Amino acid sequence: MSSPVEQIKEKLDIAAVVGSYIKLERAGGNFRAKCPFHNEKTPSFMVSPDRGTYHCFGCNKGGDIFSFVEEIEGTDFPGALRVLADRAGVVLTRENPAERNERDRLFTLLSDVALFYRRELRKNTDAIQYLRKRGLLPATIDEFQIGFAPNDWHVAENYLRSRGYTEIEMEKTGMSIRSERGIHDRFRSRIMFPLCDSSGRVVGFTGRVFNSDDPAKYVNSPETPLYNKSKILFGLSLAKTSIREAGSAILVEGQMDLIMAHQAGTKNSVAVSGTALTGFHLELLKRFADKLLFSFDSDDAGLNAAKKSAIPALRMGFDVQAIELGGEKDPADLILESPEKWHSAKRSAKHIVEFFLSVLQKRSPDKRAFRLAVEKNVLPILASIDSKIDQAHFIDVVAEFLDLSRDAVSEEVRKAMIHGESEYVSPDKTEDAPIVKRTPASRREAVERKIKGVILWQQAASEPILPHETILSRYKEIAGAIAEIEETERNALIFEAEAFYSGSSSLENAIEELFHNFEKEVIKDALTEAMTELRRAELLHDSEKAGEILGRCKFLSEKLNKLNVQS
Repeated sequence: MSSPVEQIKEKLDIAAVVGSYIKLERAGGNFRAKCPFHNEKTPSFMVSPDRGTYHCFGCNKGGDIFSFVEEIEGTDFPGALRVLADRAGVVLTRENPAERNERDRLFTLLSDVALFYRRELRKNTDAIQYLRKRGLLPATIDEFQIGFAPNDWHVAENYLRSRGYTEIEMEKTGMSIRSERGIHDRFRSRIMFPLCDSSGRVVGFTGRVFNSDDPAKYVNSPETPLYNKSKILFGLSLAKTSIREAGSAILVEGQMDLIMAHQAGTKNSVAVSGTALTGFHLELLKRFADKLLFSFDSDDAGLNAAKKSAIPALRMGFDVQAIELGGEKDPADLILESPEKWHSAKRSAKHIVEFFLSVLQKRSPDKRAFRLAVEKNVLPILASIDSKIDQAHFIDVVAEFLDLSRDAVSEEVRKAMIHGESEYVSPDKTEDAPIVKRTPASRREAVERKIKGVILWQQAASEPILPHETILSRYKEIAGAIAEIEETERNALIFEAEAFYSGSSSLENAIEELFHNFEKEVIKDALTEAMTELRRAELLHDSEKAGEILGRCKFLSEKLNKLNVQS
């Protein structure tokens, strides 16, 4: 029987999988799109259904359906396997925890303890009543796998021991703490909210205190091999399809805000968990949508969080808006009071610039205070807008609000762009990472690359248009180098050849022109080298050698001229 991976590949077409995330356009036998992994204006992302692979010529990422889902969902291979198995209808059999590798065992441990907490919640009438009082319906409690950690130092530990897990595994997942008391449960007398990765696997927890004098209202899982708070968005596994369909993501501040938003039908909502919005969060959301709506508190802390989140989001090209709730209510309270008021506020969302102008105008005692508040809070946002057309529009909006000339506002925005807040840095980069400058390929290298691609393309084609042996015999040096090309680069070269030539009305003529150009570049390089040798011979007063080189230069020039005439 074939493996689950093989079954999935047999059942799922890569174009259908990739096309469910991004818009694809046909390009000959392949598909082309703007790359979802980096910002670009010209499509350089290619998908080949025949080979079941993809490759981006801009950022050089490529692979099969599994690596694509890993990359776009921000998950690992088991997570991608789960996503694709669900889509293909392939059943993944549950293995014995003892037979799994370490990382899989940690995932299984967290899944098991989440189920344990859910069972404990069903036993606790007070905790259920509290959740119902907050407005949560039984179906919502089940959907978000909400549970309860009893007020006991060892109850979860003992349960996990009975399931065959070790103390080391409990500590690695953050479920247990080792102290002078020995090993004991981290979470006690708390309502438990599982934190999941984008494929829905539990990676950690947030515990809200309940019927306890513990001063810490919330306790989160620590950083673990599975949980990195800078990379997890609460609710993303449940929201990603809705985000993609809506073309927008709504970002709220707390778990209860997020859960109530989903219950009210706003399924494209996510929340940060124990941290501010990070570059990784933004890059993850960018894969699903280009529009981002903030629904933060209207107090000073909420406004500051909105500003700090908006600046990098605008720099990444997001259309950033904000939902004004009014008063001191947060989304959860507003939805509990009236879901329609929440939907009305959502429909009335304003661009982040207009949102700040509206809020600051209401909070400012006079015109000068308003102008100063705008200078401090709005100008850095204006300076961060990626679209120059959009930026120009909102410069006009701010100038009208402040009753100032457009030139005055524009000049201050220019200063903010030069002296403003630090640039957004991709989470893939580190401060001490060296900046590598690529040397642009010569014209000959570029043409040679295309020829290699044509050779590999025709070798792989079931019905080659041009026998690759013809090309191999014509360009033996290039043919020899092909054997050394690694598989990933081979796929990239084939993609490139197909992208350039598969749609050509006269493929043989197009390839012949390619060969013609390569010959010209070879002669140009030889002529340049000969001219350098000639100058060196003349400086050494070696007339005999200079004469010989001059003859070679003349021969190459005539050959080049003949090729130019034929062009």
